[in-house]
Amino acid sequence: MFTSSGTSPAGLFASAGTGSRDSLTVSPRAAYQDLLWERAAVVDVEDLQASALRTGRPVLLMCADGSQSRLLAETLRAGGHDNVYAVRGGRRAWARLHLPDVA
Repeated sequence: MFTSSGTSPAGLFASAGTGSRDSLTVSPRAAYQDLLWERAAVVDVEDLQASALRTGRPVLLMCADGSQSRLLAETLRAGGHDNVYAVRGGRRAWARLHLPDVA
């Protein structure tokens, strides 16, 4: 589901389920707090700490159109964080697929 080029909104949604949080989702200003399910922790990119990236959990990045998420993912991977993925197409792609906006 996750590749170095990112993850699709449909793939991300399909992985949703119940249980403990197993991913960290980063979005500018936590604009999508209600977008994902209870397994994801949404973190404002300005508050992101390096310790959050060392959990071993996937870090999923989502912005409005995927462009900022992709750039941030590339920057984080260049800094040694391999488990970082951008949601391709961002919130717009999510909406085009009519995926739910609330958990």
